[in-house]
Amino acid sequence: MVHILIVDDEKSIRLTLSAFLKGAGYSVETAADADEALKKLEEHPADIVISDIILPRITGVELLQKIHEKHPDTQVVMITGEPRIETASQAIRLGACDYLQKPVGKEDVLKAAANAAKLKQLIDQNRSYQENLEHMVAERTQELEHALEEKEQMFTQLLHQEKLSALARVAKGLAHDINNTLTPVSMYAEMLLEEAEEQSDNHRYLREILNSSEKIGVAVKRLESFQEENYDQNTYFAPVSIPLLIDKVINMISWKNSHARDAGLAEITITHTLPPDFPAVETIEGDIFDAFSELLSNAIDASRENGGKTITIGGNVEEERALFTITDSGKGMSEEVLDHCFDPFFTTKGPQHAGLGLSSVFGIMKRHKGSITFNTSPSGGAEAILGIPIHHGGASDETLES
Repeated sequence: MVHILIVDDEKSIRLTLSAFLKGAGYSVETAADADEALKKLEEHPADIVISDIILPRITGVELLQKIHEKHPDTQVVMITGEPRIETASQAIRLGACDYLQKPVGKEDVLKAAANAAKLKQLIDQNRSYQENLEHMVAERTQELEHALEEKEQMFTQLLHQEKLSALARVAKGLAHDINNTLTPVSMYAEMLLEEAEEQSDNHRYLREILNSSEKIGVAVKRLESFQEENYDQNTYFAPVSIPLLIDKVINMISWKNSHARDAGLAEITITHTLPPDFPAVETIEGDIFDAFSELLSNAIDASRENGGKTITIGGNVEEERALFTITDSGKGMSEEVLDHCFDPFFTTKGPQHAGLGLSSVFGIMKRHKGSITFNTSPSGGAEAILGIPIHHGGASDETLES
């Protein structure tokens, strides 16, 4: 219902106009002067104000100005018993939507009220339309931004995948050439080793050649498999308790830590917060062991280089996946390192390192239908996040305790 406020210092006019308007279905209030009108507008905003121009203390024109300052959408109809061109033009210029002369007839009042109500309705509709339009534009802009982000992520992933595929082709070619070259080296070393005396220098040298050949063979296998999509069809996945597996990795790392301490290097403390009943995951245990070992070794190196002494391992379950985090106290990773850390041969540790560790971890996680990502902070530290599908059948004691 349209609400109208009548402002006139003559009671009879207030009552007459109020009767006309109430009879036409309007909600009506009255005020005897501008002060009372402004107070009532604060308590109950009106759609339309019908005001006399000549009022005590504050004139109707001054009231019109105050109304448009505080209630700009309220429509004002001015009434005067002393019509003058200047007063009428001033009222219209200040925003009055109509101007009536006393004596005011019923039809004139109802017509002016209807026109003002229509104008107020149009203003409200326009404001609603503008607000809805702004909301729709904001929503659409957000959708477009989200779509662009997704497209950029897809493009980045595609580019990364193409780069890895190209590297895989190069890697397989290199692996083939290395194997061909390495085979006679290993064969002749084995033949000579059989003829060499066990305690001789030659025997020791040949054993070193064979050990080095085996290490090269392991590196070549990593090189060949980092981009493989799946394990061999005969490969058996078994449920594995990651807390127990991590304990084994930490025990192995602790042994290396003791040697580091003996060499004068800072000892690193590794802790994990995984409960013993953490859900088992379907894995090739040896490969996941290697993945955690590689990530923890990198975390130790990063922490030690930055003077850090702690590494924490956490985990939780999200949507059928176990998520594990390995957080070091190093100096973090640059954007370039984040972009290339899974590339074969990429390393930040110098030419003495092959740079196959993280590419191997990437391949292991890919074959497990899992994921690996890194977060890093400008304040220092990097966090490796591994996602592995959960096993729902429960882990067997034999698998968990082996």
